[in-house]
Amino acid sequence: MPDRLREPRPVPEVPVRTRKGRPTMPNDQAAAPPALVAAPGPAEHAGGCPVRESRTPDGTMGWVVSGFAEVRDVLTDPRLTSAPSTLAADGSPDPRIAGLTALGLPPETHHYFLNAIVDLDPPRHTRLRRLVSHEFTARRIQLLAPSIELITDRLLDELPDHRDEFGVVDLVEHFAYPLPVAVICELVGVPEPDRHLWSDWSRNLTAGHTERLRTATPALVRHVRELIDRRRAEPGNDLISGMLQARDDSANVGPDSGPDGGPSNAAMSEDEMVSMTLILVLAGHETTAHLIANGTLALLTHPDQLALLHQDRTLLPHAVEELLRWCGPVPSARLRYADRDLVLRGVHIRRGEAVHPHLDAANLDLRHHDRAKRLDLTRKRAAQADHHLSFGYGIHFCLGAALARLEAAIAFGRLLDRYPGLALAADPGTLIPGDRPVGWELNHLPLRLGRI
Repeated sequence: MPDRLREPRPVPEVPVRTRKGRPTMPNDQAAAPPALVAAPGPAEHAGGCPVRESRTPDGTMGWVVSGFAEVRDVLTDPRLTSAPSTLAADGSPDPRIAGLTALGLPPETHHYFLNAIVDLDPPRHTRLRRLVSHEFTARRIQLLAPSIELITDRLLDELPDHRDEFGVVDLVEHFAYPLPVAVICELVGVPEPDRHLWSDWSRNLTAGHTERLRTATPALVRHVRELIDRRRAEPGNDLISGMLQARDDSANVGPDSGPDGGPSNAAMSEDEMVSMTLILVLAGHETTAHLIANGTLALLTHPDQLALLHQDRTLLPHAVEELLRWCGPVPSARLRYADRDLVLRGVHIRRGEAVHPHLDAANLDLRHHDRAKRLDLTRKRAAQADHHLSFGYGIHFCLGAALARLEAAIAFGRLLDRYPGLALAADPGTLIPGDRPVGWELNHLPLRLGRI
């Protein structure tokens, strides 16, 4: 096996054209949603070109940023906005709308996704994050450990029943995916009979079933509104109930001025609650599912690292961090847009141009990590905050990071305890995932469980 299961798509050696002497990349995926096309190649991992001009499928120019330090700069630069609609003073459409349309989301649902917390700037972002962040503290998340362990053990108990006639079971379908769905739905307050709506919608999205999404997306929004109505009538110990309580508390107290000049505790609108629920559930299970699947494949294709983990389970927290770095499920952060002409690491970027922070490449930056393309669960840096950028950085650092870490540690530990003879049932070369709208994912992971 090569050092890495998946290499980023190579950037072409010869630029198609230049603008003022700067290399640009070809528009080779005109039918794709509008995100920057050119992924960093090996030169960027080595630091050869960490800020590189590229082109979106609609022909507009933008920038791919791939160095660790450079990506971190982008994620903390207040001159780069997450909300391009704020730049459309001339009445031009929000560039994200074309992407939502290409994915099959009907126009009447667009505002829920355009106003998701991941695409907001302060002060609105600050206000919304403050209203939900208490649900995701490390202490509160740790209280979920017994529940996560019970769900994990139940799914592992059921794995033998899902084997086909050849003794093969699909870990994605029967473990990596249902585990985080159950966990995040329990945290948010989605009843078990309704959870299939979320997993079905996500799979339709990643599979590109645009026709299904045209009907499924409005149905999902209606479902969320029904959940809010239920929790308003019968509050529980879940995120939706917490948002409703925070809304009532804010309405009673009245808005105060926050440090960024906006209201620090203004009440959350119902549309904002719908957007928050959508993004937390969808992001909260998709990415963790892919981390579990990617990490399992990585361990099984690196028997020396797997042996280390079998011998010393105290390595498990370090293993989770290294797997996040080496095969994290989200290859790139959301696009940022320059709200003014600016200079980033010596590169001139014009107002309105898109900047694409490539987390995958940053995590493999040879300037930041020695032998960056090697999977090494014993890396001393794995315990440090700057080990990887897979959860992002700055104000948009992943709200669910503590939950993802806990789920992954429990999943890997329990899986290896229960099935120490776990083995791949397919050539790993056939399992390399392709490009998806939401990240790097394995559709299937066929395994043999070994002696039970």
